[in-house]
Amino acid sequence: MVSPSATSAATAAAVKSRFSSSLSALPQHHPLDRDATRLKFDQIPDALPQLFLVVPPLGEPYHVGLHQAVRVIAPCQAPSIKSGSHEGAFHLTAHKGYTIKCPRDLEHRYRHTIKTVAKLTKHIMRGAETAANYVGSLPTPPTDLVASTLTSLCQTVDNKARLNRAGIDPSNLFSPQWVTDSHQKKAMEELVRAAAAAEGEHSITGDLNGIVLRNGRALWVCDRCYNSLRSGSPMEEIEDLTLSQYKSLVKGGSEIEVTLRNSTSVIVLIDVLNKSSNTNKIILHIEPKYFEAPERATGAPLNSIVHLFNELGQVLQDQKALAHLEIHGPSTNGEVFAGLQAVLKCRSLETLHLSGIPCFLQGENMTIRCRRLQEIELQGVLVNTEQAAMNLEALIRQNAGLSRLKVTQAEFTYLSWSTLYMNRPKTMHKRFAQLERLDLSCNDLQMIHFVNSNPHLATMLRGHRHPPRASYPI
Repeated sequence: MVSPSATSAATAAAVKSRFSSSLSALPQHHPLDRDATRLKFDQIPDALPQLFLVVPPLGEPYHVGLHQAVRVIAPCQAPSIKSGSHEGAFHLTAHKGYTIKCPRDLEHRYRHTIKTVAKLTKHIMRGAETAANYVGSLPTPPTDLVASTLTSLCQTVDNKARLNRAGIDPSNLFSPQWVTDSHQKKAMEELVRAAAAAEGEHSITGDLNGIVLRNGRALWVCDRCYNSLRSGSPMEEIEDLTLSQYKSLVKGGSEIEVTLRNSTSVIVLIDVLNKSSNTNKIILHIEPKYFEAPERATGAPLNSIVHLFNELGQVLQDQKALAHLEIHGPSTNGEVFAGLQAVLKCRSLETLHLSGIPCFLQGENMTIRCRRLQEIELQGVLVNTEQAAMNLEALIRQNAGLSRLKVTQAEFTYLSWSTLYMNRPKTMHKRFAQLERLDLSCNDLQMIHFVNSNPHLATMLRGHRHPPRASYPI
């Protein structure tokens, strides 16, 4: 019998041979080149990728008008190596892309006149600044600001012509568009360089690395795929962000429902929410297969994931119009999602549904600033410690308008239940009695002997056991 280790070694060797034979050269400028021993590295001839997608600006709707800005993004083409002849195979990266501002028809028509006038204006402003410095009593004009504004205007009025020369159709959203001949490449490079400079971006390649296959075809791949190809190791598809997944993430609008499958999807969602101002409903589905994988459970991978969800929690906290928020796991422990506790600082929240995040209420000194909650639904959120019970009690007490409360699979203990109810029995009895619906199902409260003996709690359970006023299944 062949041992599993031998089979794994054979598989790895086959994969390494397949990918290594696909490559003949990689760029010299990449910092990992100094560690390369198996491959010969040469400079790629192209200055920027040839494959682009036009997408709406972050936080904007899918429909793009004739004169609205668009973004161009360069996808990673590594999947086309794996799939053989499918040159259109790619996956999206976390890079924000480059925003191209489109001029209006009048600006486009008279762009040469606008550039001439702008050039003369800049000379006049410089002359006025020199005179002001010489005389000393004249106010100094804001030359730098004017020059920057005019430069930006000159770049914008040429963008429509550049897009035409580059062969890019700004109305053809989410479809691959190729920049092939020298004139197209030159026009596209001018566009991307100007957009990158305006956003303080140094790279014009979308943080991709160029490689050249044996057949002479140049491809651009992300750092992760670059490292896999260089070492001959298989590329993990679980980390890829497909076009359909990307479209759902950047859809934006007043309602957002997305599935977070990997780190790239979280980064893209954070970028979208940072640009959104009118989102009032967000539903997040988190797939734990990637985030809680053993290879990402310690060290730098774990810290990176924890940092991402901390940042996502901060972005959700800062949403001014967010009224309805749902976050669904399921998670085995939920520690990597602790940063999502920041959503309790969102002052506009009215509905909060959480499931599969066991440690959500476990933090000490948890800050709760939401005061408008009308509905709270916690499924699989543990309330098995004194601290978690204190946080739940504060959440209930500080939201006077709360009318519906559901806490299931919370694994209450004697200590946590006594902390939740017995510390302020009259207050909690009153708050529970005011609810239109209270659901404590899937909790073994019979083990807590004082549930039936406590007069306040017993009265509440006897008086409000049946719907429609309220239900308290135990």
